[in-house]
Amino acid sequence: MKINPALFYSGRRNARYIEHPARYKKCGIKVIGVGGAGTNAIARLTRSGIKNIELIALNTDAQDLKKKNAHFKLRIGERITQGLGTGMNPKIGKLAAEESYQEISEILNNTDLVFLTAGLGGGTGSGAMPVIAEIAKNLGILTIGVVTLPFSFEGKKRRKVALTSLKELRKKIDTLVVIRNDKLLKTVPLDLPVEFAFSKCDEILKEAVESISNVILNPGILNLDFADIKAILKQGGTAFFGIGKAQGKGRAQKAARIALFSPLSRFPLKRTEGVLFNVASYQNSSLNEIAKIGQLIKKEVPSEAKIIFGASLDRNLQKDELRVTVIAAGFKI
Repeated sequence: MKINPALFYSGRRNARYIEHPARYKKCGIKVIGVGGAGTNAIARLTRSGIKNIELIALNTDAQDLKKKNAHFKLRIGERITQGLGTGMNPKIGKLAAEESYQEISEILNNTDLVFLTAGLGGGTGSGAMPVIAEIAKNLGILTIGVVTLPFSFEGKKRRKVALTSLKELRKKIDTLVVIRNDKLLKTVPLDLPVEFAFSKCDEILKEAVESISNVILNPGILNLDFADIKAILKQGGTAFFGIGKAQGKGRAQKAARIALFSPLSRFPLKRTEGVLFNVASYQNSSLNEIAKIGQLIKKEVPSEAKIIFGASLDRNLQKDELRVTVIAAGFKI
């Protein structure tokens, strides 16, 4: 079965493919949001104007999916769910993804790297994401998962569902980034809207996607390629992404420390097997700045850890601003 990009949501009960009116574009890097939380992340990424990446929303709930912005949308499990969702049952989420195996495989055609994102603990994200990860793995696609674990106040049942799904994902995904929602409480003022809090998780996803895609798609001052990315992320286990920005005197060390010691994604760096860091600036960063960042990272990781780096220009930054993105992978947790 071939995907017809001209097929829009028409309100028909049997309509499977729902596409955003933006121009459909094939690309080698894709982000797939699974379930309610995953498609929320895709909608926010779409609004952010992220470029050169295909953003795909995938859900069992037709009404929820219809509201979300994405480059492409797919409703899965049409027969088993009738478009009504999973009722928080991950077994139905799994069956829904299996029912739509062929369509998911078609979406993953011509893909070199895919990010899968979901909030674990519900039905679609927890049940369908491991199936999608397995499809990607069978197609030889480098697969990175970015998932959230529920707040502790959401109860033991939801946490159990999340941890069961997490265990399955570890078997099927190349590298997994795990964000604990409880840590959100430590990073934002408690009186701010929920949307703002969850945008912090999306920021990690966005920066992870953009930092890796920029390395692959945009020629840098000190260039890394897809083989370098795979060398770090194919090691398996858990990964941690950190982003730091700083300006003025000492900006290199300041940005690196922010990236390395973020409360939302704190790195157990002494257990990492590999680190990739990228330095972006409006104007050329100095070799001395890059060396200082590298030395700071080297002090924190095992002597045998593989370290690779790149540098690039980003005209979206302020003129004296420097951004450091650190990807540490290979943790066996």
